[in-house]
Amino acid sequence: MLKDTFREIMNKQGVGIAVLGRRMGVTMIKANNRLSNANMTIRIMSELCKALDYKVVLMPVSKKVPADCYDITMYAQEEGKE
Repeated sequence: MLKDTFREIMNKQGVGIAVLGRRMGVTMIKANNRLSNANMTIRIMSELCKALDYKVVLMPVSKKVPADCYDITMYAQEEGKE
């Protein structure tokens, strides 16, 4: 799930949910709710990315994803199966 990718980034950076909330300018509860939302919007995803010093990027399928980046297209494919 997408939230697992964000959790992995948070763990690598040593960022907890309280710090994430502060960076987003929201309470810890709101940050956790946004992170856990199964129907995450691009706006929320962008806010989470910005708080973790990442960004949402569109790139050609033929391009290789750099080692320090995450390909989230698999989550959209998984959601379509349900």
